[in-house]
Amino acid sequence: MNIDAYLITDAAGSAPDTVMTTVTLRDEAGAVVAAPRVVAYVGSPATVQVGNSESSFKVVINSARNPEGVLVTATLTQGDAGAPSTVTSLAKTSLPPTPTLSKPTGS
Repeated sequence: MNIDAYLITDAAGSAPDTVMTTVTLRDEAGAVVAAPRVVAYVGSPATVQVGNSESSFKVVINSARNPEGVLVTATLTQGDAGAPSTVTSLAKTSLPPTPTLSKPTGS
């Protein structure tokens, strides 16, 4: 499982409060099985669940702020044949650069 996470900023460039996470799930041969894209508020969990009683998976995405950006954790639980297995992956986003104000030179 791979995850990519991006902070979403508004047009004014205010501090981002939402994160978009793409979780890519592959089978043993490397083919993409699913690639859900989830948008959630930073700090609020999000869940994606797909499947039926015979074969299913659930991905729980959590995010938390830290001084450099946002840490995003996705935990995949597969429920095939009644024996769930869990895999966890981690991504780190960086905060957008702070604009630098410069003082005009000259007269």
